[in-house]
Amino acid sequence: PRSGPSGGPRSLGRSPDFRGLRSLLDEGVLADLTLFLRGNESSTGDEEVTHSAKDEVRAHRAVLAGVSDVLRAKFAGTFSDAGGSTWEPEVGSAEAWHWTLRWIYGHEDALPPSLLVEVLLLADHFQIESLSAGILAYPMDDIAEEVVCHLLQAWACPEVLGALARRCVPLVVHSTDVWNAMWDSRPQNVALFARFVPVLCEMDRLRLLCSYVLGSRSFTEGRFDPQERKDEEPRFFPDCLLSAVGWDAFPVEVLEGASRDDVTGLEELTGLQHRPSQVLRDTMRRAIARRCQALELQVQGVRKPATPFNRRERADMYLLPLGGDHLRPPSQIPPSHGGSGGGSSCASGLFSRLVGLGLGVHVKL
Repeated sequence: PRSGPSGGPRSLGRSPDFRGLRSLLDEGVLADLTLFLRGNESSTGDEEVTHSAKDEVRAHRAVLAGVSDVLRAKFAGTFSDAGGSTWEPEVGSAEAWHWTLRWIYGHEDALPPSLLVEVLLLADHFQIESLSAGILAYPMDDIAEEVVCHLLQAWACPEVLGALARRCVPLVVHSTDVWNAMWDSRPQNVALFARFVPVLCEMDRLRLLCSYVLGSRSFTEGRFDPQERKDEEPRFFPDCLLSAVGWDAFPVEVLEGASRDDVTGLEELTGLQHRPSQVLRDTMRRAIARRCQALELQVQGVRKPATPFNRRERADMYLLPLGGDHLRPPSQIPPSHGGSGGGSSCASGLFSRLVGLGLGVHVKL
C-alpha cells in the first residue's frame, strides 16, 4: 500500500487480478458487440466475404473504448454504426485480432513473431499506446529475419514500423530469404527496408532501388540482358521510394533542379523517368536544407551529434566478398555522386557485394 497524508486514506494501487475481465471475453458474458474478423487471406482485400465465412468474437464496447482512443471515438461518437451490434474491422487478420483482443482483456499469451508486425500495426492504427510501447521494447535479435520478412509484406507502412526496421534490417542483410521477399514486395515496403540497409554510400542505396524498379527478379537469377528491355515502356521511379534515400549526399545542382520540377539531372542519375510532384519537390528541398545545415555546422566547427544509427557509416561487417559467376560488378560511379560528403567516392563492386543481390545492373549514371 502507498502511504497517504498523515491520518488520511492509503492507496492500494491498481487491481492485479484480471480473471473476471478475461472471463467476459472467454464466455461472452454481457457482450454487446460482435466482431466479424476476416481470414488471413482476406485481411486487406476488397472482396466480399460472407459473415458465415468469418470468425465471430463477442466483445464489449466499454472495454475496447477503454484501451483505444480511436474505438472510444467510434463507439461513443456520432458515427452511423456507433450503436450497432456488429462491427467488421477493415484491417487486420483474424489471428492478429484474436491475440490483440486477448491482450486487451488481460490474457498473458506469448506474442508469436509471425504476428508481431501485424499486431503493432493494429495497435498503431487504433492508438493502443501501451501495446505499441510493449512491442517496440520486445527483444528482436533472435527474430529479426522473420520480423523483416513480415515488414516487407505488411498491409501498411506507418512511421512506427520504421522503429522495427531500424533495429532489424541491419541484422539480416545476409539472409537470402529476406532479399527474395524484398524483390516481391510493394514499393512502400521496399522503401521501409532499403532505408536501413547498411551501405557505404547513398549511390549504392539508389542503385538498389533502381534495380527493384527495373524488375529485380531477373537480376538475382542472372538472366538480365539490357537489350531485352530496350523496346519496353519507360520505367518511372515511384515517389514512395524517395524517402529511402539520403538525397543530401548527391550533387546540389540535381537537388535544386528537381525542386523546381527540372528532373533532367535526376533522370540522368537514376536512368529512370521521374514525374514532377509535390512529394519530389518537398523531398529535394529537405535535402537542400540538410546540406545547408551541415555546411553551417562545418563552418562553425561543430560536430553533428552522434545518432544511434548513421546510415552512411562504414558497414563492412554487413558485406560479403564477391563470389560466384553470376555476380558482375556494376558500372563505375562518378567520384562526385553518392558519397557521404562533398567529394568522396564509392568503390566499384561494393554494391554487388551486398549478399543475395547478384546484380548485373547497369544503371545509367
